[in-house]
Amino acid sequence: MPANSHLTKRDPVILTSTEVNDLIAKSLQKHGFFVKRASRDQEADIRAIKGEYELIIESRGNQAKKNQGTDMVFESSQLDIHLSEHVTQIMRFQQSISTEKTPIYIMANPYIPRIRERVEKITSGLDKLEICRFWVNDLAGMVLEGPEDVRQILKSLL
Repeated sequence: MPANSHLTKRDPVILTSTEVNDLIAKSLQKHGFFVKRASRDQEADIRAIKGEYELIIESRGNQAKKNQGTDMVFESSQLDIHLSEHVTQIMRFQQSISTEKTPIYIMANPYIPRIRERVEKITSGLDKLEICRFWVNDLAGMVLEGPEDVRQILKSLL
């Protein structure tokens, strides 16, 4: 059963993908971004514009929406599948999304060890693909990772 209480180490934060998007959108709006949320499943979860840049963000959570308000989280095997789908979806966006701005592609996840450990195994590849990472914690905000040049641009925008 995918319950947080059954994990050896409980996830420090539990967020659905919608909650991850809510926290990111709120933070970006505070920093002067124009934020547009997806209206269909095939769209990027968030597209945010500021100056000459457009952030194209795809998010995942560690909890299904139907379990919101409980300690039920995804099992580790589900997180593996989600990560694969997450990266594939961003790569599709890199091929299909057109924008007049300079695009920055970002995968967003809750700041939890179980997901971080999986992502750390492919960090070099993600950097080569110029896919940045937002790690969201409902208490501490966002942590940014990615290629140095893109991180510097994001730091100037945030």
